[in-house]
Amino acid sequence: MKRRPRCSAIALASLAAALFAATSTARAQDGGPVIIGTRRQTQPFTLNIVRAAAEVEYTLNQSNVTPAGSIANRFSENRIEETFTLAAVGSIIHPNFVDLKLEGTFGLQQIWDDNNGQKEFQNGILGEYDVSATILRKEIAPLTLYSRRTQEYISRQFGPTVESILMTTGAIWDIRSQKIPTRFEAYRLDETQTANDQTADFDLSQNTFTWHSDTRPTPAHTINWDYAFNNVHESSGLGNGSNFNSHDASLSHVWQFGKALQNDLTSSFSYFNQSGTFDIDRVLFNEVLRFRHSESFETRYQYTLNKNQYNISDEFINRLEAGFLHRLYKSLVTTGRTGVQWIDRTPDGDTFEYYGDLNFDYTKKVPRGTFNALLTLAGDVQNNDASSGAVQIANRPETFLDPQPIIIPGNAIVPASVLVTDPSGLIVFTQGTDYLLTTFPDRVQLNRIIGSRLADGQSILVSYQLLPQAQNTTVTGDVSFGVRYTLDEGIFKGLSVYARYATQAQNIDSPVPSTLLENSYSDYLIGAEYHIGALTLGAEQQWHDSTIYPFDASRLWARYTKRLTFDTTFNVNSAYTIIQYPEGDNRVDLFTTSVQIDQRFSRRLYASLTLLYRYEDDRFQGVVRGLEEHLEVRWTYRQTSAYVNLRNSNLDGDTQDSNFQFVQVGVRREF
Repeated sequence: MKRRPRCSAIALASLAAALFAATSTARAQDGGPVIIGTRRQTQPFTLNIVRAAAEVEYTLNQSNVTPAGSIANRFSENRIEETFTLAAVGSIIHPNFVDLKLEGTFGLQQIWDDNNGQKEFQNGILGEYDVSATILRKEIAPLTLYSRRTQEYISRQFGPTVESILMTTGAIWDIRSQKIPTRFEAYRLDETQTANDQTADFDLSQNTFTWHSDTRPTPAHTINWDYAFNNVHESSGLGNGSNFNSHDASLSHVWQFGKALQNDLTSSFSYFNQSGTFDIDRVLFNEVLRFRHSESFETRYQYTLNKNQYNISDEFINRLEAGFLHRLYKSLVTTGRTGVQWIDRTPDGDTFEYYGDLNFDYTKKVPRGTFNALLTLAGDVQNNDASSGAVQIANRPETFLDPQPIIIPGNAIVPASVLVTDPSGLIVFTQGTDYLLTTFPDRVQLNRIIGSRLADGQSILVSYQLLPQAQNTTVTGDVSFGVRYTLDEGIFKGLSVYARYATQAQNIDSPVPSTLLENSYSDYLIGAEYHIGALTLGAEQQWHDSTIYPFDASRLWARYTKRLTFDTTFNVNSAYTIIQYPEGDNRVDLFTTSVQIDQRFSRRLYASLTLLYRYEDDRFQGVVRGLEEHLEVRWTYRQTSAYVNLRNSNLDGDTQDSNFQFVQVGVRREF
């Protein structure tokens, strides 16, 4: 039986009683004589309805998933909901004593489920609400209590439409001190995402407390304090889950000095502790001194002390760095830095590193356009002692960009240790449901699963462990150079041509060289982009010659956005990518296109149509075809509105075929 989160009956009953009382209060205030010269009697409780609405909605959500060589898994749900919404504002004694804002939607629902022929019917009570009370809102320390419950459908591209229920209850205490303004907030968040395919289900429970204070004792000094506690429990439909508690505290001080306070010294101290699925204990102390010697030249000096404790190892990091920035007129910006770093690991595996880089950014108006050039020179030397235990790598930032996978180079990665989270670190993605992990002799590869919680362009953090390594000295040199010429006038106005070259040379000197892999590459890219009116055309070719993951890529794209008439907007976005991998003679072709038309037929009638198409041919993974259509129609007449949402999604591949349909029809009447 499918899980169905229900709202609190007590919360709904309380909200209904309060909103019902509003009608009586409003009627009492409408009549009665007005006597001049007498003091108006204070109402102990007032509540005025500002909005009311009745709504009937029908929803169909169905799926058909057929793995290759297996029988189809079919599920459909028909749902009818009859709801009534009231919104009111009010107060207790006076708005400055207790200010109330109440909104609630409650009603009945009837659900017909069909799970592979097993039919079930159930009645239910549903409700959404957004209630808050601010106590002493104009005083120095107002307190706000709030509780919210929202229910919506979220459609994953080429994936299922999931029902998302989000409940948040908490309190905010603001202290409006002129010297030290402070905010405390504590809340509990519960999120449930339910899909026809229960492998896409997701549950999150989070208890959070935050504290922020800042002060400016003098114009030259600023102090900030932040603290957050999180207790998180999450699970997916496959039974995978994570649990952890975290404490994150930071204190910073900024001192501005000089004749015009143009220089500054920023001192910060932070502590982070996480226990549970992935244990981390981190202490960070940072000093950054910046001198603005003139409008065109500044220098920066930084010292960092960092102590990290993980499940398998500890590390103590000392880093000293110096850098500069110089602006030559408006044309050339030059930046550079150099530094040394020492990492003391327990039990062993120390690293001593020194590095530096120099960057030039040149922009110049030239005949008929603008010329831009970038040049970067960088070098790094690491002396690594031998390690007898695994080494932890934490929170490496990566981004999924179709159709290429995320590559973690190296042959010492422990695949079972790979952990993928969102940028906040609170959401843990699931292998097999959100992404696929593949191990190669020289790398680990992450591929996004289409239709999962991970979208194209999604940023993530990756943590993993490295096996023990032999003593080695690693020398890395990087050079990159890029130019771009954009025409701003003439017959080819809007045309940009560009080129980029990047190379990395790495040499590893070790008594046991077979255990370590050098990551050297040369990357060439040429391209052009042409903007003409509402149309943008682009093409580029890339050659990536690497010791670990070489490839050649050809990319074409076109975008067209045009307001055809005052009431009609047309948008097309297409891209075609060809990537060839010499390893295994593999080739990947990806073609995607999206079309969106927004049409306002009148002040009363609006419609939007979106079409998505995806074709991917991978010689190793097979062929995947996807087509998705979404139509939205809204009609409004005075206080009555009607809407229709239609979504059909098909994704057919060599390993699985799936299609999803979602229909939503509703009528709403405002009062």
